[in-house]
Amino acid sequence: MIKIMFSPTGGTRKVVSALAGRRNCEVIDLTDWETDFDQVEIRPDELMLFAVPSYAGRVPAPASERFSKIRGNGAKAALVCVYGNRAYEDTLAEMVDLAEEAGFQVIAAVAALAEHVYFPEYARKRPDKKDRKRLAEIMDLIEEKVARDNWEKPFIPGNRPYKERKDPSFYPVFHMQDCVSCAMCLASCPAGAVREDYTPDPALCISCTRCIKICPAGARSLPKDQVLALQEKIAPQCEGRKKIELFL
Repeated sequence: MIKIMFSPTGGTRKVVSALAGRRNCEVIDLTDWETDFDQVEIRPDELMLFAVPSYAGRVPAPASERFSKIRGNGAKAALVCVYGNRAYEDTLAEMVDLAEEAGFQVIAAVAALAEHVYFPEYARKRPDKKDRKRLAEIMDLIEEKVARDNWEKPFIPGNRPYKERKDPSFYPVFHMQDCVSCAMCLASCPAGAVREDYTPDPALCISCTRCIKICPAGARSLPKDQVLALQEKIAPQCEGRKKIELFL
C-alpha cells in the first residue's frame, strides 16, 4: 500500500494513519516541494491512498500540480478528503479527475474530519476514538473490495466545473524582530513560499499555517481581525458533528 499525502499541519496524516493502521506503507509526501514527482511511478498491483485536506472546497493547488506528475499505471486508488467540519464541496470530484488523469483506477473515496486548521474548536481532537474505529472498518471494506478484484467506480459527489479556486482570505504575519533565523520555515514550507530572508511570498503562500506551527520563536501568526471575520462567516456551516462518509 502506498500513501500519497499532502498534510501541511498533520490533520490529514492523522486520518490516513488511522485508516491504514499497522499496515506496511510507503509514503510519498506531496508537501516536499523539492521532490521530483516526474520520477514517481506506481506499480499496477498497488493500492494507493491519495489524501489531501480540502482548501475552500478544492484540492490545494501545490498538491494538484505535484500529484498530476505521478504515473499510476492502472493501480487501484482510494481517495481521502479531510476537512474541518465545514464542507468539502468539490474536493473529491477534483481528486477523482486527478487520479484518473494520472492513470489510477478509483475504487473508493472517503470524506473524513480533522481539526480545522484555523479554528480548532471545529472538529476538535478529530479523528477521535470513534473516528479511528470507523476508519479501521472502512479500510477493511476497501481491502475486501480489492480482494474481490472489484474495479467498479462508486458514485462520488462534487461539481464539474469545480467551484472557483480562491486566494486565501489572509496570510501569516511575519514578526521579523522575533525571528531567530533557524530556517525551519524556509526548509519545510509546502509551497516554497518563504524567501531567503524568511519573509513570505504572497504569490506562492497557500496559508496552510505550517510555518506558524513549526516556528520555535513564535515569529509568525495569523492576523486576528481577518481570522475573526472569517470565523463569523463560516460558523453556521461548522455546527454539529459531521460524519465520516464512505463511497464504495
